[in-house]
Amino acid sequence: MLTSAQARTVLTDGTVRGLVRSGRWRAISRGLLLTGNGRLARDQQLWVAVLAAGAGAVLAGATAATEAGVRGLRPEPLHVLVPASRRAGRSTLRQLPIDMAAVVVHRTSVLPAEHLQVGRPPRTTTARALVDAGWRPDATDRDCQR
Repeated sequence: MLTSAQARTVLTDGTVRGLVRSGRWRAISRGLLLTGNGRLARDQQLWVAVLAAGAGAVLAGATAATEAGVRGLRPEPLHVLVPASRRAGRSTLRQLPIDMAAVVVHRTSVLPAEHLQVGRPPRTTTARALVDAGWRPDATDRDCQR
């Protein structure tokens, strides 16, 4: 998974377009590319969720806890947390492919650095993720769900 901007740092626009047109690469949504042509694997879906939600987005809740090794939580939908000061990429999230899990975006005004864990893709710490895993269905930013 990579963004179009990342691809264009090493390839020309024409080369990127050619790879997508030929079917060697797959356009997942506006600005997101899969450097292959198969179905999205779980780790690729996680990257799509974070990249499609935009700058500052991190995996959160049950999704982040599952990635940290916690068992017994529902793997879907994928939960992403974005800063409250911005909206997630709604149009991008609505145009995700059919082989992509649903993405639920939550907004927060409290996300200090100590709540973030280095990971690929970035996510909240396990402790924060477990607290957030208790989100009520009405506490989500529903207009961002696929």
